[in-house]
Amino acid sequence: MKSFNNYDDNILFVLSSAHWKMNRVLRQRFKKEKLQVSPDQWLIMLNLMDQGSMTQKQLANSQYKDKSSIKRLLDHLKDKGLIQKKKSKKDLRKNLVFLSGKGHEVIIEMNEVAQKAFQTACNDLKEVELNALKRLINMIEET
Repeated sequence: MKSFNNYDDNILFVLSSAHWKMNRVLRQRFKKEKLQVSPDQWLIMLNLMDQGSMTQKQLANSQYKDKSSIKRLLDHLKDKGLIQKKKSKKDLRKNLVFLSGKGHEVIIEMNEVAQKAFQTACNDLKEVELNALKRLINMIEET
């Protein structure tokens, strides 16, 4: 590995830079389509679409967010009518979060916008390269 102190060769900077660039593109595309949801909120909605319902703690863990950040994001989504909360039947101390009917409609539209943005961003990558990139990034472990 080249010098970790060299700005351009630091893998942490390269990954972070790619994240923020894509975040900015998504934010602009969502705004252009009058979708009043941030990329972070979209990821929560995407997770809920896949899982059906989740607790706040599960969402926080899956999004690598702390409790206060996830609560703030969920409050915004609830205020927009995109999610709902209900008490868990298994554990009344926990709230389950799930997409509302409006949330299901909006996530479909957002996914179309996001897919186009990702296709444009990765236009110069061959499918084999993109798959290799995803595999390599997923090999990075938490310590």
